[in-house]
Amino acid sequence: IGVPHFSSIFFVCLYHKYRSLKIEQLFDVFLGIEEQDDTKMVRATRKRLVIFFIIILFILSLLSVIKIYQMPNLILVRHGQSEWNLKKRFTGWVDVDLTGQGKLEACKSGEKIKELDLDIDYFFSSFQLRAINTLKLIQDTLRDRKEPLKAWQLNERHYGALTGLNKDEMKKKFGENKIHEFRRSWSVKPEPLNKNNPYHPLNIEAYKEIPKDKIPDTE
Repeated sequence: IGVPHFSSIFFVCLYHKYRSLKIEQLFDVFLGIEEQDDTKMVRATRKRLVIFFIIILFILSLLSVIKIYQMPNLILVRHGQSEWNLKKRFTGWVDVDLTGQGKLEACKSGEKIKELDLDIDYFFSSFQLRAINTLKLIQDTLRDRKEPLKAWQLNERHYGALTGLNKDEMKKKFGENKIHEFRRSWSVKPEPLNKNNPYHPLNIEAYKEIPKDKIPDTE
């Protein structure tokens, strides 16, 4: 039985059974002193032991409750700079790696997380190389060898026909507001990417395990 449950039961039982007694009488009942002909010194010693025992139970109970109800932590980290970030190209589901700058950013993120001094239970990553390697560098910095869980649902947004194109050039073509909608809107999508395009997720090895009906043409 857990310490919080034990201590709760202990104090509740004492309260309901002996709530009408004074504290001195409670000690007598608890130790059976009323049935003994002990000296004052023995009685005082036993009384101190009981107080000490109750204090320890209270402290353990308090610490356990604090631990149980401690606010959990969720750490969200974006991948470091990718090769296509550097070139200002719409990346989406194209599986590019980190630049040297991106690797440095990942290591710095690891140092920041290390300063928090947290016990991390789980690590999650998308199927994309830039995210996988960002997490690997963070875990290396933390000296944490837990196997991360990968979910394709964490992949970057698919930019459809914009994939591979230069962001600045597309701003000139469509306008900044429209590009902002493509990148941030929940409902506005770019035109779908042709399935024969080498940048389409169907043609990228990293996504072969994803059911084809789940792979988007645009998002």
